[in-house]
Parts: sequence; structure tokens; C-alpha cells
Amino acid sequence: MKRNLAFLLALLLLPTCALANSWGLKGDLLTAVMADDRWDDYTSASDQVGNVCVMTSRYHNALMLVSGRNAPLQVYTRALWQPTDHRDDPKLTRAGNGFVLSYGKNESYTFAPCGDSFMLTAAKIGDFTMTLTGNDSTFTCTEDGQSAEYYIHGGVTLEKFSIRLLPRSVEEVRRFNVMRRALDSGSDNLGWYEDSPNPGRLYIPKKKGTIPVYGAPSENAWRASSGKASVSTNGEIYVLREWVAEDGTVWLHIRYEVSQRTHRFGFIKASQLPGYKVVGSDAYPQIAVPVRVAEMTALTDDPLLSQYGQHVLLPGTELTAIGMLGDEYALVQTEISGKPAWLFAPLKDLTPVMGEPVAEIMARLVGCWEFWAGGSMSLDYLRFDPDGTFCNPAWPAQGGTYTVTAYDAAQGKYWDNPDYELTLLYDDGAVTMRGLSFGTETDFDGTLMECFSLTNWEGGGGYVRIDETEVPRWDTPDGGVG
Repeated sequence: MKRNLAFLLALLLLPTCALANSWGLKGDLLTAVMADDRWDDYTSASDQVGNVCVMTSRYHNALMLVSGRNAPLQVYTRALWQPTDHRDDPKLTRAGNGFVLSYGKNESYTFAPCGDSFMLTAAKIGDFTMTLTGNDSTFTCTEDGQSAEYYIHGGVTLEKFSIRLLPRSVEEVRRFNVMRRALDSGSDNLGWYEDSPNPGRLYIPKKKGTIPVYGAPSENAWRASSGKASVSTNGEIYVLREWVAEDGTVWLHIRYEVSQRTHRFGFIKASQLPGYKVVGSDAYPQIAVPVRVAEMTALTDDPLLSQYGQHVLLPGTELTAIGMLGDEYALVQTEISGKPAWLFAPLKDLTPVMGEPVAEIMARLVGCWEFWAGGSMSLDYLRFDPDGTFCNPAWPAQGGTYTVTAYDAAQGKYWDNPDYELTLLYDDGAVTMRGLSFGTETDFDGTLMECFSLTNWEGGGGYVRIDETEVPRWDTPDGGVG
């Protein structure tokens, strides 16, 4: 009898045991994965390292981890190449208390513990390397004797890490840094976006129905899903901000879940969302910056999850950028089949369209200048030379090249609509891009001083001309890069 009972118990447990063995998982990670039947059709793509694993299905790969017993399962899809990318199989190996994710011998990403998750500390992609240096936010990138600094506020945690969007060359790092500054004034114009993996203000209508979703704030705009994209009013909708069309119609830029593998950004009429009250959008800066595709790229309406390319653009294509999403994407205006579409393009694939240098204004800057008043917009001391280079005279190793171009107020980047724009390209890859104006200031003794001011979309800082002999010499670098 006991033998028969034991045999029956074994039969009852067989499906669970077989599933667990097919995954090859153990411990808290096994418990967390087994608690969610969405992963029943997945298999393990690599050995488990600590409480981290890679799971795969026919169309989908996911990096999974738990931080301890009874902790929620954390799933990161952007951390991996997907099956449609046709890459080598992913491999996880232990690295101290962290892990290394690798694809063959020439591509690897090293992560160290960071709170309940992990943070990228190094990457190797062929001859290109990234190494976290100095603080949790700055990488030194090298390739074929070239180098540049790659800065991400708060570091590249798994929540921010995208294997597809990470720069893969020093050239891409420098281009990314320029685009970040070129669109700096539009970093907040997607409204209720916070520095989190789930932007938007949660809204739950709790009323059955659907609302058509457009790719731009217009009923004439392109629609995803073969022209049938819509959102259910019986689920979660995240509202990023309001956009007011020329005819006065208020549109909502929303994000919603299509499936466990796909989200979508799009536009719906505010009047069609049950119970929604318009709050007004005057506080959001409006920008319209001309940009050019530097290398072939794919625009997406799902930057946070699948990153599925809805529209491919070739190098040289010109667009208008109207905002940024986090540190990675520009929101750009384009057309698909002759219909307007506002989609997301990786910053690293774009470059700003800039005018010719204004030689007489560059010559006017030649000399030494000291930060005088206002907010910090660049270094405390700047010296401009006739050959188009600049440096910090207090620390001459800190410098690069400068350019002054005419500024078009229609871009909406600077509150004072200056005539010019100053771009500083530092040798280490850092970038300063500000509005530039000239004027005079009165010293404490009544002396009239020549000055210029640098501005962004909300503030500015002034500089006065000084003799270089007045500049202190520092033993270590000081003064910020604006």
C-alpha cells in the first residue's frame, strides 16, 4: 500500500518536476518563474548564475532575476538580442558577485550588484571597449587608439540597459553626446516621464470600449497594426502629456500594453478617454530641431520593450526632433505612406543639422573669459583661440574645438531666442551646446565690461573678458562641463 501511494505521489509531481528539470533552474529563481504560467513555454538558454538566468522561446528572449526569497521576478527583454537578430547563443558566467553576459568571443557585458538589481561596469564589442571609471555614471570608451567619455545619469542599470542602443564605437559615443546636448531643451517635454522604466501617469478608465490610436496627433496620421491600432478602456493607460493640435483638439500621448512582449506609444483624443480632465500643457517646452540620420536606423513606437522597427530610414534622411525619451531616444516627426507619424529614433543614429560656422562671431570670442554671474552653463574659465580650439586656462588639458552657428528661433531650444549657438566639442567626447548672445556688464567699480551669455531653455550664465594672467592655475581639474 505504501509503495503504491508513493508511486501515485510521484506521478502527481511529475509535470512540475519535469518542467523544473527542463528549465534547469533552482532556488528562489525557480520558485519565482514557476509562479507565473507565462513562462511555461520558455526554456533556459544559459546556465543560471546566482539568481540570474536567460530564458528563451521561439520568438522571445528574456533576462530574469530575483533579489531573494519572495522577491518579485524581474524581467528584462531589452538586455538581450532577440531570436530575429540571429546572434550567437547568450552565455552567462559568474564575475565576483555579478555576472558576464556574452555572445561568442567578441561581445561581452559585465554587471555588478546594484541594490536589488545590477549595473553595467564594462563592455567589449569587438575592438570597442567601455569601462566604468570615476563614478557610477561615466564610462571611458576606447577603440583603435581613440577614446571618448560616455555619460548616463545614474549609471546603466539593468532597467536602463539596452543591448541594441548601447554605442558600439567611439564615433557613436561622440554622436550620441552631441545629440544629447542638441535636444537637451526637449528632455522634459514628454510630460510625466520620470527616470523610471515605466513612464507616464497611470490612468484606469474601467469602462469597456476601445479608442483608435494614431501615430501622431491627427486623425489623418498613420496607424500601427495595419491601420487598426486601438487601446482598450478596460485596462491600464499611461498618459505622458497633452498635445494641442492647430484646430484646438487636445490629444494625449499615451503608452499601453499590447501583449506581454509589446507596448505601444501613440495618440488618442482626450475627449474619447472616459472621465479624463484636461490639465493643460503650457509648461512643456516645445522644440523642433532638424536632425539627419547618420546611419541606417529603424523607428519604433515601442522603445521600452520590443523596440520593433516600424519604419526603416537610410543615412542622409532629414527629420525634425521634437523631444527625448530618457537617455536613448529622440521623438521625431516623419511620414509613413504619406501620413504623419511621430516615432522614436535612437540618439546614436542621428546627428543635428547645423549651419555653417559664423567666422566673425568666432573671431569675436577669441581671448580669455571668466564666468561672471547666473547659472553654470559651461566651464568657469574659457579661452578661445583663432584656430578654432578652446581650453580651460586654469587647466589647459581640458579643451577641444568650438563652433558658432546662426540659431533659428523656430527650434524653440532657448528661452531668449539668441542669434547664435555655441558648440564646444571636448577632446574627451563631452559636449556643451548653448544659446550665445553678446552684451556688456558693469563691474563693481563702474567699469563697463564686454560680456557674452550662454542660455538653455530655462536659464543662463554670463562671462566677462579678462586677462589670462588673472586666471588661477589648478593642480586638479575643477569647474563643470555644461
